[in-house]
Amino acid sequence: MGSMVSLPMSSLWQKKEYRILIAGPDFGPIETVPTVGFNVESLTHGGMDFVCWDVGGRQRVRPEWTAYFTPTNAIIFVVDSTDIRLDDAANKLVHLLNHEFMREVSDAPLLVFANKQDLKGAKSPVEIAEALHLRELGDRRWNIAPCSATDGVGISGGMDWLVVSTYSPRIFLNPLFCRILNL
Repeated sequence: MGSMVSLPMSSLWQKKEYRILIAGPDFGPIETVPTVGFNVESLTHGGMDFVCWDVGGRQRVRPEWTAYFTPTNAIIFVVDSTDIRLDDAANKLVHLLNHEFMREVSDAPLLVFANKQDLKGAKSPVEIAEALHLRELGDRRWNIAPCSATDGVGISGGMDWLVVSTYSPRIFLNPLFCRILNL
């Protein structure tokens, strides 16, 4: 009898690894040099272990995206805040989110890193949300994290949101909680 109780209870304390798909348009990978193929990185943030699959956004790699969609717990889409081609980024984001393999992960939160916020002419998070049509995503939870990949400003804040939204998606059904966290 004791073993029946201890097995489920012990599973509560086992670490779970969360999988993040990182993508972006051709001109907006997470790093300054475009991703060729893909990069896999492990990181821990907010007590959660993440395996990040950075598949970039190059046209020739895009057919391979599907291999990384499932099981995906979260999506990070990186855009260049100074680039005038945000309509192209919006099209690629729609293509990514509407892909047949994404149906299995339709509840995965979307974090948009608005990179290069340290540069003159960077668009605001509101402008980027409008350009990417994020308000039209329906029930998908999303957030924009203004950041600068060169100095790391804003990355931690975006990851904080991702930790909360990935770990406890049901909590976001409460509008009061969203207002308290300013989400």
